[in-house]
Amino acid sequence: MIATIPASQLKVGDVFSTDGFTVESTATLYDGRVSVVLHSDDHAGVTKQAVLEPDFPCHLWRDEPDDEPDEPDTPDDDDGFIGETDRGYAVSLAGKHIGTFSRARRAEACLYLELERAQYWPNLWRVNERGNMEQFAFDSHLARDTGNGLV
Repeated sequence: MIATIPASQLKVGDVFSTDGFTVESTATLYDGRVSVVLHSDDHAGVTKQAVLEPDFPCHLWRDEPDDEPDEPDTPDDDDGFIGETDRGYAVSLAGKHIGTFSRARRAEACLYLELERAQYWPNLWRVNERGNMEQFAFDSHLARDTGNGLV
């Protein structure tokens, strides 16, 4: 999305929508005007400088705001869980208990294999012995180790 702001509000890293130049530095001059240094790798590394009135309209690229957060703050009933219990690590998916394991790595492997089997990829949560939850993702070695029988 394109946003229009006055030159006095330019920041390092802003990108102009008109030509793709990026703000490399800004300085307010003694008379209130704004000195801007712009750079573009797309234009053979060209750098240019401009002196703008403080209220000069600058059209910049802006990320569109997300309607939903990237990571939910609370788990959903369909998510996957590994919970610490007094008997080990309990694994559940979509409200269904899958098993309890003596080692956390085996609990992760079980959940991973169940997700692979179902071809279902919900958010994953660890629940500690006090009930605190944190979202997690499998590490990059789990698929290899599980497939080789190392877990």
